[in-house]
Amino acid sequence: MKTPTKYGILAGLLAGIWLIAEHFWELKNPGVATFAGYVGYFIYFSFIFISIRIVREKELQGFIDFKTAMRTGVLTAVYYSLVLGLFTFINYAFVNTDYLLQQNPAASLQEIQNSKNIGRILQGVILIIPFNILFGTLISVVISALMKRENRFS
Repeated sequence: MKTPTKYGILAGLLAGIWLIAEHFWELKNPGVATFAGYVGYFIYFSFIFISIRIVREKELQGFIDFKTAMRTGVLTAVYYSLVLGLFTFINYAFVNTDYLLQQNPAASLQEIQNSKNIGRILQGVILIIPFNILFGTLISVVISALMKRENRFS
């Protein structure tokens, strides 16, 4: 299944680039983050849908059962989550190192230093990846149920 890999990685790259770009836009336009977070979800949902649709239309001649659609959606979610996890680590470790101070200006010096600890950042990324996979699985259930089209004549 090359399609979920391709589209999962592409979606993760787009969402990761958006995540880092969002930091720079937020610096120039405070309040952008409220809207910008929805863009990442839109990318995620869209690419799960696109991946399932391409498998159905191009690889399976217009038919797909629920199980195959789910597998496609979940694999897309796994690759997306891994790539986005890498971008999240890069963002908080090297680009947006003062994220805690932006969220909580009253944070103590100890809290700020702990937030910059690579181990702490990695721990957060490791927790985010399974959450994203679970969320993608739930979205895949809905999209798979809507997109399944079984060939009753074969």
